[in-house]
Amino acid sequence: MLAHKWRILFALLFLSSVLAVGRDSGRNETGLVSHRLQQVVAAAPSGTVHKVWVHFEDRSLSGGDRETALDQAEAELTPRAAQRRSKMHVPGARLVDMRDLPLDPAALTACTATGAQLHQQSRWLNAASYRATAEQIAKLSHLSTVARVDLVAVMKRTALPTPVQQPESLGRHRTAEIGKTTAIDYGANLDAMVQANVTAAHDMGLTGQGVLVGMLDTGFRTTHEALAHIP
Repeated sequence: MLAHKWRILFALLFLSSVLAVGRDSGRNETGLVSHRLQQVVAAAPSGTVHKVWVHFEDRSLSGGDRETALDQAEAELTPRAAQRRSKMHVPGARLVDMRDLPLDPAALTACTATGAQLHQQSRWLNAASYRATAEQIAKLSHLSTVARVDLVAVMKRTALPTPVQQPESLGRHRTAEIGKTTAIDYGANLDAMVQANVTAAHDMGLTGQGVLVGMLDTGFRTTHEALAHIP
């Protein structure tokens, strides 16, 4: 009970520090700290270090500085990246935009000056992750270059459903018949290749040469929200 009261008191002190900073700077920092981060900070003991995303205001480059920065970003693309992007862009258009530019060094320096420890940078999100205490989060939220501060999401692995559904067997006879007509000898891996329709793709002359393929080799759950949009 006493520990609960201390947590409530600490949460009130955290919010009051954010509000005080807002009055000094003329900004409303309460809205810059996400609700879920406020909840986590309120429930944690004093001095707890949290991993947070610090999202910055839009990059302020304009005119010649903007064009120079974009030229440099485009020059830094690897040939593979440039080729991939050219498929999705209008011929002659830039292959990069403001999301490809590095984060503002001055903004990163200002965040580090609060005592928060830099962890990762993301130019696409225009954000950086930091390890920070509640006091440091309050300081981060009042920086003029900061748009919002949020909690870094953590994935928790749930138990596998039981019983685990077994894949439908193709039957040894059917697999053996397919193996007689394929152009490639797949050996003991023929069953897996047939299940994935790799043999049919190879017979059509599709080899995947030059295509970059991402693998999820620890298995994945088709019901996961990240895969829900995939038919």
